[in-house]
Amino acid sequence: MNEEKLLTVLHKTEINILRACFANLDESWNFKTNGADYNRLYFVTSGSGYLCTEKQFIKMNPGNVYFI
Repeated sequence: MNEEKLLTVLHKTEINILRACFANLDESWNFKTNGADYNRLYFVTSGSGYLCTEKQFIKMNPGNVYFI
């Protein structure tokens, strides 16, 4: 998919936020989704963390939003 098609799809995308919260977390945080049937949106405000998948570790940096 080229960038133009991707932007077209994103502009038509509708997201319903059912729940929102803010949490101060430290290095002991370890959340497992256990096959949840919904997505999560993370906005890292400071510090950093890692998302672990079956294939890789993805560093989550401050100022970025992650749709998981």
